[in-house]
Parts: sequence; structure tokens; C-alpha cells
Amino acid sequence: MLGENQLSANQIALNLSTMTFMVANGLGITAMIRVGNQLGAKNYANLRRVAISVFLLVLCTQVFFATLLAVLRDWLPSLYLEMDNAEKKPLITV
Repeated sequence: MLGENQLSANQIALNLSTMTFMVANGLGITAMIRVGNQLGAKNYANLRRVAISVFLLVLCTQVFFATLLAVLRDWLPSLYLEMDNAEKKPLITV
């Protein structure tokens, strides 16, 4: 059974990863619509350009988020914690 600290740390990690995933998910839905429009118009050259550009955009955003999470790994959890509460200080070290 998970303790309070482990459950809190898991919830913080899950929330942060979900926020980064939502950006890629939204871009994927956008790509699906744009590729579908190009497929319906039988414009295969533009379809390929749209697909590659969205793929590269998702790749760049995910690399950016991975770097951001790695650099700010000590600060981001503090957004979810009460830093003034002395009882909760051990949670910060998780």
C-alpha cells in the first residue's frame, strides 16, 4: 500500500506528464484533420508536407517539454506543495 508521500509524488508526476501529452494529442488531432482535407482534395504532395511538418512539430515540442521537465524537476513539484507547512517538508524530497 502506498503512503501519503508516495501517492502525492505519483499524482504530481502523472499530472505533469499528462499536461505535456495533451499538447501532442491536440497536434495529432489537428494533423488528422489537415491530412484528411488534403486526402479528400487528392493533393498528395501537400498531404505529405502537412504530415511531416506536424510530426516534426510534435517532436520539437516533446523535446522541449522533456528538457523543461528535466531542468525544472526540483521546482515544478513545489507548485503542488505547501512550502510554508513544516509538516509537509519531507514530501519535497520525494
